[in-house]
Amino acid sequence: MAERDEKTFPALPQRRQRALEQGEIARSRELTAAISFAVVAIIMASAGPFLGRQLLGAFKTAIAATGSHDLSIALMRSLILPASFVLCMVLMLSAVAVAGTLVQGGIVFAPAKVIPDFSRLNVMSFFARIFSTAGAIELTKAAVKVVLVVIITWKIAAAAFAAGESGHGISDALTIIGGAIRRLLYSCAVLALIIAAADYGYKLYEYENELRMTRQEFLEELKQEEGNPQVKRAVRRAQRRHFKRVRGIHQAASATVVMTNPTHLAVALRYRRGFDQAPLMVAKGAGEGAQRIIAIARLAAVPVLENRALAHALFRSVDVGEQIPPRLYRAVAEVLAMIMRMEQQRQSPETRAL
Repeated sequence: MAERDEKTFPALPQRRQRALEQGEIARSRELTAAISFAVVAIIMASAGPFLGRQLLGAFKTAIAATGSHDLSIALMRSLILPASFVLCMVLMLSAVAVAGTLVQGGIVFAPAKVIPDFSRLNVMSFFARIFSTAGAIELTKAAVKVVLVVIITWKIAAAAFAAGESGHGISDALTIIGGAIRRLLYSCAVLALIIAAADYGYKLYEYENELRMTRQEFLEELKQEEGNPQVKRAVRRAQRRHFKRVRGIHQAASATVVMTNPTHLAVALRYRRGFDQAPLMVAKGAGEGAQRIIAIARLAAVPVLENRALAHALFRSVDVGEQIPPRLYRAVAEVLAMIMRMEQQRQSPETRAL
């Protein structure tokens, strides 16, 4: 009974579509927040000194114009550049937030998520979410971030204090403090991106596990889609490819050469001069299928050669029963020429004896 309840089957397309319609998607808030923070950190670390000088200039202008009727005009003129900078930053952060959403599956409109769910207002449900596994993971993640930020800040501050002991004035101190702040911003940005990437990977893994189906669910989904012509065609295509590949493995005995990588992949090519227009793929296999092709070829005295790059290229681009593409003619011709030379060398002593 436990085996029947285990989710061991991958989600079918219709299940994924239903999950998407309900707004269920692998999405990490950490990733969008981390990218936004990284953008702010980079901008502030690189343009912060310039912005500080502009604000200081505005402050000096305000002091100089105190008591004058032109104070508001002077302030507006001096604050135009800083205000433009802040506006550009806000627009950039908005673009980053939208880009982060698009990267994580795009903008999904789910009416089911718009309808209020009053069951979430239940106090018991609230505490159940807090003390659940997901809540524990979020708490651990927050604690790890705090500890790492404290460690980074401590190390950068210690290095700044050590450098400040050898300083000679306020200018040196300001330079050291500015450098420490930049290092802190960069370090925290990198840390946030690493944690966010790990969080997104976990969310994706969790989402795929949640979508997986039990055997019963899988069979019911297939029954519902039996009448779908597209599904039927896809199943028939998959079956034809499978039977063609299995039948092709036994055709390895008729091959001219078998190329391997060296044990994970195997491709069997046949070329009969005057009969085949171009070398033909008669069999290919990976893993156990590759081992069977190699065994059949050796029993039939078909040359087996290790050629990683060519075996990979043929396996990816040519199916069983198809001719090799023109871009691989030269590489395959070199292999066939080598096979012919080997055959001639093996037959030459017998020819001399006759």
